[in-house]
Amino acid sequence: MNNKVKAITAKPDNQYYQLAHYSNNGKNYGGTKELMNTWNVIGIKKNKTTELVTLRTYMGKSNQATKVYATIWVHGTFRSIELSGSGSAGGCGYHKPSAAVADAIRNAGITLEKQIDGVGDTAIHGALEAIAARLGYRKIHVVKN
Repeated sequence: MNNKVKAITAKPDNQYYQLAHYSNNGKNYGGTKELMNTWNVIGIKKNKTTELVTLRTYMGKSNQATKVYATIWVHGTFRSIELSGSGSAGGCGYHKPSAAVADAIRNAGITLEKQIDGVGDTAIHGALEAIAARLGYRKIHVVKN
């Protein structure tokens, strides 16, 4: 069974680049929220490296903060794509960062083949790899800071 996540679209021709070339729904929460993690996705094509995706997760600065926020920026220079989206997740009993990331990915106009909401960092990593693959990159490095 293949557990890899694939980035797909709702379009019948399944061409990622026709989903959107530009969306600007991302928010930079720096300064208002506490940065939790940053993921950078680097693609290598023809011996040239390109930053394809930047993803950040945040939480409120208050001791009582329980809501997680996420923002994704997709820089698909190979197909001239610029997408961004923000999302959030609150409550308890599940992995809020992956739920917030899933929300941000949806708000950027990207549809994933498998849901990653609430299932952990491994799902986030797989989703980022899938997005990079749909941008046309086979050599991909995902770095979590």
